[in-house]
Amino acid sequence: MSNILLMGVSGSGKTLIGQLLAERLQFDFIEGDHYHSAENVALMRSGTPLGDQQRLTWLETLADKLSKNHQAILACSALKDRYRKLLLRECESCQIVWLHASTAVLQQRIHNRDNHFFPPQLLSSQLDTLEPPEDAIMVDSNTEPYLIVGEILQQISA
Repeated sequence: MSNILLMGVSGSGKTLIGQLLAERLQFDFIEGDHYHSAENVALMRSGTPLGDQQRLTWLETLADKLSKNHQAILACSALKDRYRKLLLRECESCQIVWLHASTAVLQQRIHNRDNHFFPPQLLSSQLDTLEPPEDAIMVDSNTEPYLIVGEILQQISA
């Protein structure tokens, strides 16, 4: 099995599910949020959504990390098709897993987080920007984490 891009809007569970899945598969876990520039974090913290230009260096960094690893899970919003293509440009057999949840669940999760730079008011901009992937395993993340991981593993092995 090769790399997995775990995508979705903020609050969809990418970090928790990515960590659990990486542990289960004994893969490396790459948390995309850790690679944002200080400028991008400051913009988001102030309530300003990132545009394509602000995301470019971040996405290129993540694509490079992913290309150098053959058993990794990358947690990244990857909202647009062109972002996913950039991320996976050197990843021959990567699997995309799209975590999605109801807006109410997403809002609740974002409100309940401590020490995260993403403010709740930016969720709507992510939902507006999201281009649903056509070639992904789609997983409802409204449920318990262990059930989500189990569903992902089942779909990947199918």
